[in-house]
Amino acid sequence: MWKHGAYEGRTREFTTIDDLIDDLMEKQARLSALLDRIMDVREAMMLVSLHSQNAARLGKLMLNKKALQKDAEDPFQQVLHEVLDELTEELDLKLGSPPEI
Repeated sequence: MWKHGAYEGRTREFTTIDDLIDDLMEKQARLSALLDRIMDVREAMMLVSLHSQNAARLGKLMLNKKALQKDAEDPFQQVLHEVLDELTEELDLKLGSPPEI
């Protein structure tokens, strides 16, 4: 039986995807700290496997969270749209209509 403590701690109640992400991030940090102290090769291999599985789940959750946020837009993209709108007005561009000759 493994005695590393990676599974120790109270199980929290998750009500949002953010709660689950926070919990997995805490576990990831705990696993990283344990990996720094482990000397047994077999135990280290198990922890590396657990660490990578947790990282994959964490990444998927973060992608799912982003996909679920309908209003979430890249800040750079939002600023770019604002700048283009201002330039369009300032230069009196008629976007979407054929140029006048």
